[in-house]
Amino acid sequence: MAFSGRAASVEELKARGNDRFAKGDLAGAAKLYKQALQQGGAVHLLQSNLSAIYLQGRMLVSALEAADAAVAADATWPKGHFRRGSVLAALELWREAELAFQRALAL
Repeated sequence: MAFSGRAASVEELKARGNDRFAKGDLAGAAKLYKQALQQGGAVHLLQSNLSAIYLQGRMLVSALEAADAAVAADATWPKGHFRRGSVLAALELWREAELAFQRALAL
């Protein structure tokens, strides 16, 4: 992508992050999502995406922190609870994971 002389919008950063994530470039995707967060992007969505990256990279503490941030930003958004459940399951905290999945399903 050529430099256009203007800052990328939140949506452009998110889209580029999604593309990097799909190609397996976890570090590149995380950097772009963090830039979108700094510009005021949808905290719940971007933190959820960061949680997925950290989970895939087995950075479980960071994954849980990002999932918790997604839930805190929008407790009515099911995917944040799903991300939290996924991390808790990876940590083998089965009861807590089950509760998070139940919240996601209820929403």
